[in-house]
Amino acid sequence: MKDRILAASLQKFVDQFGLGQLDESSAFEHFAGHCTISKHCPENFDPGDVVVAGPGDISIDAVGVLVNDHLALSPQDVDHFQDTLHRLDVQFVFVQAKTSPKFDSASIGSFISGVRQFFENDPPNANAQVRALHELKEYIFKRSIDMDNVPVCRLYYVTTGSWQNDGAVRTRIEQGRDDLKATDLFSDITFTPVDAEGLKNLYRELNQKITRQIQFEKHTILPVIANVQEAYIGIVPCREYLNLICDEDGNLNRRLFYDNVRDFQGHNAVNQEIESTIRDANFNDRFALLNNGVTIVARDANKIGAAFTLRNYQIVNGCQTSHILHLNRERLTDNVYLPLKLIVTADMEVMN
Repeated sequence: MKDRILAASLQKFVDQFGLGQLDESSAFEHFAGHCTISKHCPENFDPGDVVVAGPGDISIDAVGVLVNDHLALSPQDVDHFQDTLHRLDVQFVFVQAKTSPKFDSASIGSFISGVRQFFENDPPNANAQVRALHELKEYIFKRSIDMDNVPVCRLYYVTTGSWQNDGAVRTRIEQGRDDLKATDLFSDITFTPVDAEGLKNLYRELNQKITRQIQFEKHTILPVIANVQEAYIGIVPCREYLNLICDEDGNLNRRLFYDNVRDFQGHNAVNQEIESTIRDANFNDRFALLNNGVTIVARDANKIGAAFTLRNYQIVNGCQTSHILHLNRERLTDNVYLPLKLIVTADMEVMN
């Protein structure tokens, strides 16, 4: 591997998960699968649980079946996550990883074709791992009546090279997406090429505590509180708040809610009311009056004027509001404000 920084990241990953017995190609498949699927899964998982690479892999190296943002490995997992959260939101994440630096249109075509086979009745010559996940997919679709939305399908093609947005490759990707759209099985289909720089960034995000900046102009400093370095309360434009909870691609960073007492509850009665307020152009300027807001706990914050740079933070209250805001982000205007409480502390008791 020519990229020394990527090679060092791969070695660190191998050491972290005890994968020293794998050759470089297999280790890279585990590495790419874990980094890309983790982008959509807030909890840690064994990379071996998602890798299907080998004979009979139908040109797919890793598969993540996410139910309500949790990795599901069995029908029992599906039942548990649905019963716990009273909803059924599903994402299928597929990964193909190549240590070659080239984004090859033929290989990409085979990858997309393999994904298409996965959703057919019986993928021919599939290995045991693929078949088990195919059966899990069948179980999920049999329960489609319980789904709030049709599943999302995400494809990642990972190489050690540099993505040049080649026209022929882009055309092949669009053709493949059209083929998958024709199945009418998905609410959305995304294909993301990940080059060496992109993969390094993904791994860096997983291992470094997130840092984001927000303009928090309308705030008041709270009085001195034991074991709290700083505390503020105020309102912030909802559009500005999204900068804290979204990644560079605009996806919701679900790891920020990992310590939240409750997970997203779907479109229940309360969340429907939140959404209806946002969508009503004659009413959404009252959002700050009607919503309890969010609470952020950060280990460190740097304030320069109205600009707050937060490091190592979690959304400890406001999971429901955050998800609904993200789902309706295109409808937000500058007049929609959110109550915000920011607490800066390194004290574990205060955090808890």
